[in-house]
Amino acid sequence: MTTQTTNVKKVGASRLKLQTMRRIRVVFAVRSLARPVVLEAGLLGACLGFLSLFVSAKQVFTNMPNLLNFSAMHQFFSVAFAHTELETQLLMVTGFAVFIFFARNLTFGILATNKSR
Repeated sequence: MTTQTTNVKKVGASRLKLQTMRRIRVVFAVRSLARPVVLEAGLLGACLGFLSLFVSAKQVFTNMPNLLNFSAMHQFFSVAFAHTELETQLLMVTGFAVFIFFARNLTFGILATNKSR
């Protein structure tokens, strides 16, 4: 009877330990996902994904002038942006803003890591 009671206690303790470790892992994963860089990367990916539903990249590259002709490139993108649908414009502006914040947070994160060494 004593051996059985000891085995039951061990099984209960290992189950408790397993549940506790599972909760710790979940909390760690949620905290790591709540970091600004991770959220911004996800939002940037979502913007690019939705933008690919509205814009054909193949057609953009086909119609685009030479990359070294800056005035033609500026005119091309200005006219293309002005004559696109509102949803596409909002996605482009949102994606650009998220990219700026993503680059800023990533840069500050790298600089903070280098300073701590």
